[in-house]
Amino acid sequence: MDLMDIFSYGHWFGDNNYLDLLELKDAIDQGTITIEEIRLPTKEPFDDWPSIFRHRKQFSGKDQHQELCSYAALWLEAQGVPWSSAPKDLHYPGGIADVIALDGSIAVECGYTQSEKVLNACDKDISVLVVPYQEEIVGYLFRSVSFKRIDRYEKAKKEAVSVLKVPVPL
Repeated sequence: MDLMDIFSYGHWFGDNNYLDLLELKDAIDQGTITIEEIRLPTKEPFDDWPSIFRHRKQFSGKDQHQELCSYAALWLEAQGVPWSSAPKDLHYPGGIADVIALDGSIAVECGYTQSEKVLNACDKDISVLVVPYQEEIVGYLFRSVSFKRIDRYEKAKKEAVSVLKVPVPL
């Protein structure tokens, strides 16, 4: 799956900021951010889940979104990572997560989300698990290796200056 699919580029509710997607692609290509496909644990029907997951209403959104959040929370638990979906805990540098590791090391974004959230989180060394709407329940874990976000204005200025440094024939 490519980044445009993960972030639902072109979809009404998807990420339509091509520059952020391009910045994320460049960071992955340069190795400053890694992406790993994660097979999320799923259990059907929900009645067989531990009682906490039978009460999906603790997660925001409609049923499909709540299911994705439940799968992501189950994955965090399987990693031994305590998590929260309480509104007071969900703030992180990318914005407001759907689920978050209590230590703040991993934020989870389910359904439609913006690549800018991943960029801002990775800039602060916080990993983001993105679980998009798709038939197969898969998450994409973005981790910073050495990523530091460059202000778009500064980047545009540098690019403009490099364009102006074209040798003029004599």
